[in-house]
Amino acid sequence: MKIRYIITSLLLVLGIACSDDQGNYDYRELNTITLDGLVKDYYVDQYDTLKINDLNMNFALDSNVDLAFEWVVKTKNKDTRRVVSTDHFCNGYITEAPGGYDAWVCVTDRSNDLKYYQEFNLTVNSPFQNALYVLSETADGSAVLSLQRRDKENAPLQIDLFEGENPGLGQLGKKPIQISYYWGDVYAVCQKGERKLLKINPKTLQLQQYWDESTIDEGYVGSFVPEFFTNDMGGGMVLSEGKLFLFNYMSNGTLYFPVEGYNFSWVGTNPSMSTSYYYAYDEDSQTFKKLEKGNNPLLFSKVSTVEELNTTGQTYWTQGAKVASDYEKTRYPVLYDQVTGMEHYYEIYCGGEYNEDYTEYLEIFEYSEIMSRQAVLDENSVCLLSNANYWYASKGNKIVRYFFSATSEVKDWFTNFKGEVTNMIFDSKEDRIFVATFDGTKSYIYEISAVESEEQLNAPLELTGKVVSMCVVGKWMY
Repeated sequence: MKIRYIITSLLLVLGIACSDDQGNYDYRELNTITLDGLVKDYYVDQYDTLKINDLNMNFALDSNVDLAFEWVVKTKNKDTRRVVSTDHFCNGYITEAPGGYDAWVCVTDRSNDLKYYQEFNLTVNSPFQNALYVLSETADGSAVLSLQRRDKENAPLQIDLFEGENPGLGQLGKKPIQISYYWGDVYAVCQKGERKLLKINPKTLQLQQYWDESTIDEGYVGSFVPEFFTNDMGGGMVLSEGKLFLFNYMSNGTLYFPVEGYNFSWVGTNPSMSTSYYYAYDEDSQTFKKLEKGNNPLLFSKVSTVEELNTTGQTYWTQGAKVASDYEKTRYPVLYDQVTGMEHYYEIYCGGEYNEDYTEYLEIFEYSEIMSRQAVLDENSVCLLSNANYWYASKGNKIVRYFFSATSEVKDWFTNFKGEVTNMIFDSKEDRIFVATFDGTKSYIYEISAVESEEQLNAPLELTGKVVSMCVVGKWMY
């Protein structure tokens, strides 16, 4: 009886409460946001700004909303992500390594903390693959790797990049002397430091491999102070203190036992994997040598003298640039006779061709003295270039030009330099010359015409230290 009374009382209270409820609930419609406008794929170069201006937002009610934006880049298959921009339209500086990334924009309504997303794919391209590479030396002898992109107009010189792209490795090396590009890789040569010959990936600037005394074939006892490196289809050669070290870039890159017993000052490689010989100049005998490989493609079985060339009394002076039109098969070593004051220009061709039915590869080794003349070069000359018609030589703080002729006039070609010339190279079309000069503190990199004298094409690039070597990497647009 008592229980029935309690239940009746509860029902009465509930009924009174319900009768007082006049339906005053605040049912408000959410101001949802729909994102669109982004395309599926975006592309940006590393160390460039990712700009995306096509994000559209559609509001269910009111666009006057307090919003927060996050543009996020995430490494594929990893939980590594970074907010690159917090602007309405993306304006993010991209430091991520070249490759593909998942990406999205997250828009947050701060009034209710609701989040809205739109995804896209991001491809980061390398900024290093089409560039002028510059190797320079600081006052304390440290090597510095810099570059100027040539796929963008008026790109700045990016200075000292190696350490930033190789955390924990320290400096590139000490006493740098050469940088070159071959078959997708950049090679730098330093005479001091832990790493003497370095192989660098031009996509990432990361060190792939390096060589020093410890990497020479087992059993070698001696020093290794590289002076010149050259690489071709038939393999590579490193010139060090008169010795030649063979280099096989196709396998583990071992430096093989050197060719000793000679005092080599110059070496030319061959551009074909089918060619079995190299050639070099020996200062002790003052003769060109032909070095032939036997069954082991990385060891020389025979060294013979090129008797047809009389080079008595001559010492190696410099080498002219390769002529691009013959696929770099021709070399132009220049020797100097101190007694007569004459320069002797030699043309050495190393190549070959298949017979008519492509069953046999016929090696061709041709050489001749193409010109001798009173010396144009002197102790201040560090560079010599040649194209199809002219020689370009540095003489202190100027460049001179002359024909392929013993009697041709030596003409001042460009004289308006700051400092003295330290290095110069052609671009791939051989109509421009990049010239590095040094004034004792700073280097200047000029871009001058190979067609019109005294024509400077751009304001010089500047950097502290001495530029010792430059090379062309990739395909240039500018």
